Parts: sequence; C-alpha cells; structure tokens
Amino acid sequence: MSPVTPEELKKDRNLALIKEVLGKEYMSLVAKSLTMEEDLLTTADSAHPVQTTLKIKENDRGRIRTLKAQGVGIVDSVFQGLKEYYGTEYESLGKINLSSFTVTANNLKAGPSPEGSTAPVEVVLEFQNAYNKCVPFREKSYSLSSSVVAALISACEYYINAELAFRKLRGLIDDSRLRSRGDLEQAYISKIVNIVGVSSYEDLF
Repeated sequence: MSPVTPEELKKDRNLALIKEVLGKEYMSLVAKSLTMEEDLLTTADSAHPVQTTLKIKENDRGRIRTLKAQGVGIVDSVFQGLKEYYGTEYESLGKINLSSFTVTANNLKAGPSPEGSTAPVEVVLEFQNAYNKCVPFREKSYSLSSSVVAALISACEYYINAELAFRKLRGLIDDSRLRSRGDLEQAYISKIVNIVGVSSYEDLF
C-alpha cells in the first residue's frame, strides 16, 4: 500500500468541513451492484467498448439509482455514467477530469488464495477540477472492479457535496452581508475557499 499523500490528508480535512456545513443534507452514495459487458473480439490496437450498469443506493434510504453507460474500459464507462446521471444537477461533475490512475497489487501472498490471484488491489484515482486543484481518491479491496467503482463513487460523492456546501455557504455569505455581520461573512468565506481550493473567494466569480 502506497503512503497517504498530503493531498489526501487535505481532502479528508475538507470532507470533514463539507460534512460540518451540510449536516443532514450530506448526500451519501454506495454501490450496490455492477454488471459489465466488453467486446474482446476487436483488433488489438482499437478501443474496446464497455457497457456498464451500475446500481447505486442514495442516502441509506433504500432508493436505488440505475446508471447505464458506455465507455472505453470500466473506468471511462462508469465515470461517464456518473457524469451523465448527476451532471445535470451538479455542474461541477462536468468540470473535473481524471489526471492520474494507478493500480497496485504488490502483496500477492496477502489474499486467501495461495496462487496470488486473490491479492488485495489498491486503486488511486486523481481528479483535477476547474481551478486546477487535484484531489486523490484511494480504495482497496480483493476486486479490481470493486476498487475502481468505489473510488469513482467516492469522487462523485465528494464533488456533489462540495457543490452543495458551496451553494449553502454562498447563501449564508449573502445573508450575513445583508445583516452586516462581517464576522460571519469572513468565517463562511474561509470555509468556501478551503472547500473549492482557490486562493480567494473572488476567484470563484
């Protein structure tokens, strides 16, 4: 397992801040199932289209969302499905790009199979937003596809809630200005700048 990076620590601090701002309004996403179909009979130098159907549970309320998509490989297909489903309501999802993708399965003896075929797989996906802030998402399991899906959903959940927190804080900032509460305004501005990852609140507009 690779060491936790400073960027991951900062993301975790920002996530705690996002949860503090949103409280019960925080949206949680949990993968329920994934089915995938890939055409392997194409030529070696061509892209293999992958069809995925991902079922997601929202907010532990029993509400299941079904996301169907096609892409080049599982990462692209699931990512496109998430963006197509949630991107209309949450614009920030359309402004993030995958900047790095690493897979590690070094400890082959750690799995239950002596052949090493069940070794735990660690996936790290790093996304870059419109303000050139890179955020890594790390997941580990005995399944490559599960690790990939978990990392993608973790990223989607993070950016959705960051946008929800941004909207809420922007409203609180406007309200504090109307009430001439400069102390509250500065506190909210500090939070919104940390969440979005820019040098100042003015950079957002």
